[in-house]
Amino acid sequence: MTIANVIVDVPSQNTNRPFDYGIPKKFEGIVQPGVRVIIPFGPRKIMGYVVSLSEESDFSKIKNIIDVLDVTPVLTEELLELGKWLSQKTLSYYISCLQVMLPQVMKAKYRKELWKLTDEYLQSDLDPLFDGRAVIDYEEFEQSNLSYKMLRKHIDDGEVDVHYEVKSRETKKVTSMLEPQMDTMQLEEVLVDLSKQAKKQRAIVEYFMDHREPIPKKQLLQTLGTTAASVKPLVKQGVLQEYEQEVFRDPYQNRIFERTEPFPLTDEQSKAIEPILSSIEQRQHEVFLLHGVTGSGKTEVYLQSIQQVIDDGKEAIMLVPEIALTP
Repeated sequence: MTIANVIVDVPSQNTNRPFDYGIPKKFEGIVQPGVRVIIPFGPRKIMGYVVSLSEESDFSKIKNIIDVLDVTPVLTEELLELGKWLSQKTLSYYISCLQVMLPQVMKAKYRKELWKLTDEYLQSDLDPLFDGRAVIDYEEFEQSNLSYKMLRKHIDDGEVDVHYEVKSRETKKVTSMLEPQMDTMQLEEVLVDLSKQAKKQRAIVEYFMDHREPIPKKQLLQTLGTTAASVKPLVKQGVLQEYEQEVFRDPYQNRIFERTEPFPLTDEQSKAIEPILSSIEQRQHEVFLLHGVTGSGKTEVYLQSIQQVIDDGKEAIMLVPEIALTP
């Protein structure tokens, strides 16, 4: 009997190890390292990651996997090994290291679909399931009696693919826009019909007689020193059109960044950076600890070390715990 060794989605010291689960017959052939599974854990049903397979367990009785979330692995053998190494080096939970490797799509709410990638008839029980359709809900396959192993074969053959339809959780920033729905002559007629006491409405109409382009509602109100109450009747009468428009965030707007040059290193900084640069040049993995009081110049050593890595065509990550340094 093949056993799945699963890291459960419970980040704690007591669960920071693989747990053994049996593989039901219908999941044979698709449960392999790197797939996500639903497993019973105490009174709950939770998610876990299969990290390895074995032929036997130290326990006489083990529970079975309830469901398999992936037909093909979402984590490769290399990523599983990297996650294990990372958890050991950083004293982190294995499950936490595996989760950071997944794309955001896997963490958002989504539904799965099966996409037929070929127009040819599939020589199996899978084609009647599609019934002439190019896309079906993955649930239709789950509710059928078809073999997961057969589905995996069609995926490997490039005939079918699993597609994730993500329900986006991003928030868009929008602003209300105003623009005239009448030409200049029609606006003149509206101006004539307006009461002389409706000074704010008249100012709005006069503005759009000279400016035809859309303008943010907030900007118009500030420019003319008026209120939304003056705009509402004009929109209701069809003189103006109001609509929502997405505003793209630009963190660099109205900011000018001057190029800086590295500071000359002090003798102590030069002594500290020498073994770091040597390790980078020789492609050796080393760990360095810089000790110094605030303001002693540790950050400059980090930055110039990173610059060397970038110059070599590689990438670097700098974690900044001191909030004053983030700008």
